[in-house]
Amino acid sequence: MTAHILPSRPRSSPRVKPKKQSRTREQPRKFAPLLLAFTANEAILFWSAQLEAEPNKIGAHNTFGVLLVQKHQTRAAIKQWETALELDPNDGNAQSNLAWVLATAPDASLRNGIRAVVLAERALKLAGGINPILHRTLAAAYAEVGRFDDAIATAERGYAFAQREGNRELADEFVAVLAQYRQHQPFRDASLELHED
Repeated sequence: MTAHILPSRPRSSPRVKPKKQSRTREQPRKFAPLLLAFTANEAILFWSAQLEAEPNKIGAHNTFGVLLVQKHQTRAAIKQWETALELDPNDGNAQSNLAWVLATAPDASLRNGIRAVVLAERALKLAGGINPILHRTLAAAYAEVGRFDDAIATAERGYAFAQREGNRELADEFVAVLAQYRQHQPFRDASLELHED
């Protein structure tokens, strides 16, 4: 199973009328072609420099956090998402990414199920309640706090949305986590193993 850390807006979230964005809210998408040529280490250096020059870029904090997770620097990624949420408490991507880590990290010192539930519920609400990846995050958060009936119901809704979207890989992941939740076992994302400490 792969982590569903979101670098920008969730793939399947509904399109909403875009708000007029200030320069500090500019999304990092304009750099996407450039980033394809970067190694992970080069991309981390790039985003670090971007944030040093413009520390209020919320999308850059989110993208930098995603890159840090890929390098197993989960604590540093959490700091990036916390900063993004300080800048905009309603940033759904930072909420979702942080909730996923707080709910599923193998290292117990990183987990905070109660906060994960709050963040995941808010992120799902912001996305209109139909994003299957956010259902997966919320289900994992519910399981982390022992709310397995809610985890199962949420995962079943997410499975249905993934099926509707034709996302077979995500639907299969829901089947696997549903089996765990029915056995009252929370999900642990092995890709979040720490290599930094």
